[in-house]
Amino acid sequence: MKRLKSDPKDTLAEYGLDAGDATVSIVTEVRGEGSLDEQVELWDAGKQSGSVQLFVPEVPQVETEELSDEQLESVAGGDTYCCCCSPCCTCT
Repeated sequence: MKRLKSDPKDTLAEYGLDAGDATVSIVTEVRGEGSLDEQVELWDAGKQSGSVQLFVPEVPQVETEELSDEQLESVAGGDTYCCCCSPCCTCT
């Protein structure tokens, strides 16, 4: 985040986001939900106006709590195997 704030245009260009001749500023005080579509529209409008604002929350907006054992079991592959998908199936 430090490099993105100090040199946003070059940092973003390294990841394929070319702002052209526009100046780029990083906004970390994000309000509301926002969406990727809205950010893309703002990026395109900013390139045309010459001033791009990229909204990046200071704190990532993801769940950081750990999963319980029960939650992990519900997403794990489990220990039941059925070969119904294979040509050598003997389950039927």
